[in-house]
Amino acid sequence: MFLLYAKDPSRGRYHPIDWSTGAVVLNRIHATLFSAEQAARIKGDIPELEKANPGWRFQLRKTN
Repeated sequence: MFLLYAKDPSRGRYHPIDWSTGAVVLNRIHATLFSAEQAARIKGDIPELEKANPGWRFQLRKTN
């Protein structure tokens, strides 16, 4: 399982994302989990996400 993390220009840390609302969440329990197949598709979209959101950085991270 994977989580999508984002960092906006005003924050120093990455935080997980709730994919359904597009919101950065502080607690991982509210973040959207992705399967390996979904994560592979999202990984290919990260450059587009960063282009559409200047200054933002995105990462996919494997959960324990």
